[in-house]
Amino acid sequence: MKFNQNFNLNDLANRLSISSKFNSHSLAEELSWVGNYCVASKSECLEYISEFLKLIDNPRIQREKEENFDAWNKGWGENLSIIEEKGFSDETVRPRYLKEHKFLRFEKDIIVSPNSMLEYQLFNIVRKLIFNEFLYPYDEIHELGCGSGSNLWTFANLFPDKILTGYDWAKPAVQIANKMGLYLNRKIVGKELNFFEPLTNLDFSNSSAVVTVHALEQIGKSHKNLLNAIMKGKPSIVVHYEPIMENYDENNCFDLLAIKYSKKRNYLEGYLKALIDAESNGLLKILHSKRPEIGGVWHESSLIVWKPI
Repeated sequence: MKFNQNFNLNDLANRLSISSKFNSHSLAEELSWVGNYCVASKSECLEYISEFLKLIDNPRIQREKEENFDAWNKGWGENLSIIEEKGFSDETVRPRYLKEHKFLRFEKDIIVSPNSMLEYQLFNIVRKLIFNEFLYPYDEIHELGCGSGSNLWTFANLFPDKILTGYDWAKPAVQIANKMGLYLNRKIVGKELNFFEPLTNLDFSNSSAVVTVHALEQIGKSHKNLLNAIMKGKPSIVVHYEPIMENYDENNCFDLLAIKYSKKRNYLEGYLKALIDAESNGLLKILHSKRPEIGGVWHESSLIVWKPI
């Protein structure tokens, strides 16, 4: 197989409709380590579809709310144990669900790479492009759903002077955030927050950014309380990089599979419409909304940026 295509930093930035001017040299160098890829052949596409259908039919991917709590406590607990043993690094904060795989969604198609960690490495670069574009002006960053600490770790390295707060419903995630603050001797703290309960304790400064990355997907249609709490907290800006089911194309086979998978897992649904409705009612302004078509093995994220009014 000939892996004859490579990723381009300007192309990734254009897909996100943002600039690549920040740290462009270091990010371009990091992107070069990702390696080449090729579009999947017909037989590989059939292999991907078969694997995906088997995954969708697997009853283990469908969990109740309490089962989700247990799963994330266990998952972030694994990261916490690794961090306690080895310290903080890009690898120790990697979410363990980002695993090796030869396939990746890209441009509404499937690509194949000899780099089995392509998903995680490309995700790292995309995150840095987004964070540099939208978070630089603000003194504080509040991450809702801080999980393994991967985004907090990236914030800490990109923005050495910012105050960072990570919120999560899982105690190990809160512990990771607090340990990171001690490890770096920085203003980094963790706080417990349950997205499913009425939220009254979100209060942001007039120079603060709220960020969610792969966190809201877990709340399905139960996003009203969280959205209302964020609007009430009045951050300067809100940045989401989340799977948005409404942005998939049902006429595309791979997107249709992603929709079925997302519904089976009870992933985020109706949130973009809720934002559009809130904007129509004069409660917020959507600044940026884009599906960049960058995977994800099984699904992918969209970039949405807004601010309360």
